[in-house]
Amino acid sequence: MDIHTEKTTWYHKGAGYTVEVAVWSNLKDREAMPQNMLDAIPEYHWNVYVHIFPKHPLFGMVVKEELFDYGIDLPLHWGSSYHKWDYDATGAVIAKHIGSDYAHCYDERFGKYKTKEQAFEVFRDADELIEFFEIRKAEAAPPLAH
Repeated sequence: MDIHTEKTTWYHKGAGYTVEVAVWSNLKDREAMPQNMLDAIPEYHWNVYVHIFPKHPLFGMVVKEELFDYGIDLPLHWGSSYHKWDYDATGAVIAKHIGSDYAHCYDERFGKYKTKEQAFEVFRDADELIEFFEIRKAEAAPPLAH
């Protein structure tokens, strides 16, 4: 079976980090599914990710490539459900990716949201994550010289 995934993403690029909101669906695949399966599978899947790079002060605070216990508490919807590190050819970590999904118990409403406007809660969470990273960046900045 061929899988037809459609994905839309929005990005906020900050200094040393990027926040990504993604929504994806397999609507074409749903056409071939029996009705009893359709009720259990959401139409749309929403995610918020943060991609942390070495220039951000929080990069060093993410100390383990583990799903739930990685060193800091990020404001993610029900915690992290995705965590992956990227390495260069020498084995040095060049990016840390942490994200959450909106497919938990009582999240069923998100599976019906197709647009940014409908999923305003997801974007509010992304804004909170951006603010979290901006505040931590400002706290780590050296004081201004007089």
